[in-house]
Amino acid sequence: IYLSGVFRALNATWFVHNNEVLFFRDNIFFLMGVLLFLYKTKHVNGAYFLIASLAMAIVCYWQQGLENTIAALIAWFAIAYVTFQNPVTTFLGTISYSLYITHHATGISAEFILRNLTGMSPPEPLRTIMVFVYAGCAIVFAWLFYLAVEKPFIRFSQKISSKIKK
Repeated sequence: IYLSGVFRALNATWFVHNNEVLFFRDNIFFLMGVLLFLYKTKHVNGAYFLIASLAMAIVCYWQQGLENTIAALIAWFAIAYVTFQNPVTTFLGTISYSLYITHHATGISAEFILRNLTGMSPPEPLRTIMVFVYAGCAIVFAWLFYLAVEKPFIRFSQKISSKIKK
C-alpha cells in the first residue's frame, strides 16, 4: 500500500511538470527499481509485483515511449529473474553504486563532448555507436570513482563500525 501511494504521488508530479523538470521526467525508472528491490528482498509478494509491474510498464510507456519502456523492462526482468555470475557481472556489481550515482552526469558530459566533435545531428548509425561510447565512459568513470571515493569510504565506515561495537 505504501509503494502504491509513493507511485501515485511521484507520478502525479509528472502531470504538473511533464518534461520541464528532468528529475520528474524519469521518476518511473526510480519507482520500477524500488519495486524490484522490494520484490527481491521479499517485501512484496509475486502477485503484487506482477500487478504493480504491469501498472508501471503502462505508465512508463505513456511517459517514456516504446523504446525506453522496452529497454527498461528487459533490464528489469533480467535483474529480477536471471541469475549468473562471471567476471563482468562481478565487476559491474562491485561498481554498481558508483555507476548509479555518476552515470547521468558522465553520460551527459560524454554526449556533449562527442556531439560537439561530430555535429549536433549525427546520422542514425553514429548515434547508436555514441550510446555505447557514453556507456563505456560511464563505466570507466564509475570504476575510477569507486577506487577513489567509494572504496576508501567503505574501509573508513568499517573502522568506525568496529570502534562503535567495542
